[in-house]
Amino acid sequence: MKKEIKKNKKEVCEVFEVEKNGKEEAVKTCGSEPEEAEQTSKKQMKTENRILVIFLILIAIAVISFIAALFIINSYKNFEYKGIIFSKQKEGQITFYHTSIPLSKNGKKVADFNIFLRKDPRIIGGKIPFNGSVSLAEMMVLNSTENFNCNGDGIIAIANFQQIMDAFGTTIINDVNATCDRQGRYMFVNILKGNETRIEQSGSKCYNLYVNNCEILDVSERFLLNLLEWANN
Repeated sequence: MKKEIKKNKKEVCEVFEVEKNGKEEAVKTCGSEPEEAEQTSKKQMKTENRILVIFLILIAIAVISFIAALFIINSYKNFEYKGIIFSKQKEGQITFYHTSIPLSKNGKKVADFNIFLRKDPRIIGGKIPFNGSVSLAEMMVLNSTENFNCNGDGIIAIANFQQIMDAFGTTIINDVNATCDRQGRYMFVNILKGNETRIEQSGSKCYNLYVNNCEILDVSERFLLNLLEWANN
């Protein structure tokens, strides 16, 4: 004996326009369909909506991650040190830290002077002590008690010194007989060998740059970094 399983059904009606005896009449037909089909349709719609929400969330996460990655990359290449904006640039195997200073003539800006440091300003700024402050003059005597070649770093250091000081309007000369001018008529920078790489101000415009372990590029750029800080204020 078979049991008849009754399923819940829902009545569905449709209206059709038909022609009868030359006239159009509305004919209504009704039937029934299991409510189970409607429930299945609702479940399918919920599933599809859930998939759509998940898809939109994944897209949002991807967009946010992309923007965050761009921000991190940009922060890595461009940074600020004591109000000075630097950009990290790589030329072959050499990394430069670029910034610029305005060049003026008769009180008007005429161009930007590009400065390329070899050492990270954030590192040398915190690593190398500078006991004093920079004060400029129209002339600077640059002397050294040692031949700081240091695999070519000494040549680069002096060349950078001359170019950047010239951009600030200071002429560099070498005079082995010169000493610190207590009246501050000229700058006096003496590069010495020391147990610690550091900078000491010995007069109003006199400085001793002590070099340890061939860190002449580090100490010279530390001096120039202070000069850039002074110019930026």
